[in-house]
Amino acid sequence: MAVLLIVVWLARGLIFGPFIASAVAEALTEATGGPASVDRVEGGLVHEVRLIDVQAGAAGEPAWQVRVAKVEATYGLGLLGGDLSAVRRVEVNGVELEATIPAASGSASPAQPWPALLARLPAQLPQVQVDGRILLRVAGGVIEISGASVRLAGDRLELSAQRIQVAGRELVLPPCVLQRRGPDALELAEPVRLDLPWLPIPLWCDRVELTLGERTQAVVAAGRLAGGSWQVDASAGATRVHGALSAEALIPGVFQRRPQGDGFLRDQPLHETEQSVISGGAVQADGVCAAQCPGKVVQGLL
Repeated sequence: MAVLLIVVWLARGLIFGPFIASAVAEALTEATGGPASVDRVEGGLVHEVRLIDVQAGAAGEPAWQVRVAKVEATYGLGLLGGDLSAVRRVEVNGVELEATIPAASGSASPAQPWPALLARLPAQLPQVQVDGRILLRVAGGVIEISGASVRLAGDRLELSAQRIQVAGRELVLPPCVLQRRGPDALELAEPVRLDLPWLPIPLWCDRVELTLGERTQAVVAAGRLAGGSWQVDASAGATRVHGALSAEALIPGVFQRRPQGDGFLRDQPLHETEQSVISGGAVQADGVCAAQCPGKVVQGLL
């Protein structure tokens, strides 16, 4: 009997690996609603496990497909009893995610709430490291994120990417840090400067608050641009964009080239105010541009 137990212990990966792979694939299928598979399972299984070649996807809207080369996790024995806080570390390497997001249909169907992902996380989070590539096909073109990296340590989440292309244009995204605020929310820890190829000046993001709770799902982002400010308030039902910008800073040099006697006030910047509303899956945008001149105001629709 002792010899048999030793043999079973030494061969536990070969014996129990297929059952674990099948259980994980079944759980992924139930969670995503699409087919999922795990090629094989490695590791000691008692305190650590490695899942090799994990695949999952769904053909709905949006349609998506993900393939992961390796998922490695270490944990305590409490995990066997369903205690997620027993997970100590998770590494996800070689992620290849592709998704197709359809254009807005303009239908009046009620918006579905965002999933309460943050509220369902345990209070004590493990160390998490994720590396890979993301490809999104949207109505305006293709968004490709290469060298994407996610690092979670305690309540601190670090995001970075080596290369981002949007419709053939390359973006520069510096590493940003999000801090967990409460059981269902994340907020930006420090301002981030974004250099966008279609803007002649940098855009600063000073505030990001992401809430994914059972009752509230929303994101608020705000910052500075062109001597003014901008803010985005988004939820499943609608997205609102507010801005108060200096067009003289947004388009540098345009007004300096105008004749000195044209009547423009050199000491008062031109300001642009805009409010856009996106709701019900359709996009509605309205705006107005106003310029201060001696004795008159020039306005135009954006």
